[in-house]
Amino acid sequence: FKGKMMNPYDPNNQGFNPYQAPTAETYDDDYESDLLDEPNRLSAGDGMAWVGASWRIFKERPLLWIGVFFVYMLIVGGVSVIPGIGAFASGILGVMFMAGFAYVAYGIDMGEDVSFGDMFAGIQQAPKPLFMLWLVQFLAALAVMVPMIIVMFLTMGGISPTSLEQGTFSPMMMLMMLVMMLFIIPIAMATVFSPILVFFHELPAIDAMKLSFKACLRNIMPMLVFGIVMSVVGFIAMIPLGLGLLAVVPMGLISVYVMYKDILIG
Repeated sequence: FKGKMMNPYDPNNQGFNPYQAPTAETYDDDYESDLLDEPNRLSAGDGMAWVGASWRIFKERPLLWIGVFFVYMLIVGGVSVIPGIGAFASGILGVMFMAGFAYVAYGIDMGEDVSFGDMFAGIQQAPKPLFMLWLVQFLAALAVMVPMIIVMFLTMGGISPTSLEQGTFSPMMMLMMLVMMLFIIPIAMATVFSPILVFFHELPAIDAMKLSFKACLRNIMPMLVFGIVMSVVGFIAMIPLGLGLLAVVPMGLISVYVMYKDILIG
């Protein structure tokens, strides 16, 4: 284990869990590695701790994280402009790269030798299960949004081009948009940790989404605190010509792994 990141999908390592106890002396041999059946319920203050933990992992390899972020933006941005399939392809890649970001963060967190190519771990090691996860997520979002859009148009008789140009929205339109957001938020909660759960623990897509939703539901307060703090940090980061965002945005990617470890790993 020491000195080389293990592959959770390596057939020569059956039953391997990426959180098994490392052999490095800097870690406790009794380090618990099991995925919890029931997520931990953390305090609001843990949201602040996640900011610090994300920063710690970033500053271990800042150039690597900045490079990972730029390559991700170039790939997804380039794919997204492909006519007809761009939106779908960028969505699929987004799910796969989220697994890769967690893999890189995990390696740095465990003191392993991480390379730039590890950001493609999801694409290389688990493309089929991660694609199935994206498909389930897409269908779930579609099942929510399509009926809501239909109801919105039927209720308001459509959205006039004039109201869009002027930025004016009727109270009914605002209400429908609010209701739509209330339906979309649970899907987002089910999406947050599911790529990591599928990739690290080989959970089926629906089971991963259920566990992700439960993890978020039990930790709304620390996540809210984390979001507020990161928003403030992001605003401050924009002051010096936006250069601070080179750290803040990768910290946002790292934070999903940090939250997952605290909430879902025993």
